Amino acid sequence: MHIERVAGGLANALARFARRNVDPDSVLFREGEVADGVYVLHAGEVILVHGLDDGTERGRTAAAGEILGVSAAISGGAHHASAIATTACEVAFIERSEFQVLIDGSPALWFTVLRQLSQDVNESYSIIRGRRAKGKS
Repeated sequence: MHIERVAGGLANALARFARRNVDPDSVLFREGEVADGVYVLHAGEVILVHGLDDGTERGRTAAAGEILGVSAAISGGAHHASAIATTACEVAFIERSEFQVLIDGSPALWFTVLRQLSQDVNESYSIIRGRRAKGKS
């Protein structure tokens, strides 16, 4: 989810959360861990990797301006991918309860969350198609 796409001053609301620097190869969250919040990526790049512990499948690269861990934070479930910094990054962490208050107060943010969830579903379909194609070769 890209911060700059959200109307209504959300970027300013997100800016109030403390930022920290993250070194390359640092893991923000692991696939299977229950989400306790989301990460706002202010600078740098993070790769979302599926199957990190059992054969690593490369996922997509997230860039500055994205919010990571949305699906798991909304559902209260586990992360479906691991997030690993590929460069030095600047991130802010927002606890799940605070993020829910933010989205409850902003229809524009809800729409952005829905768009991100839709993109995540489409990415999952692509991964499944790729696995099926490998199995047929």
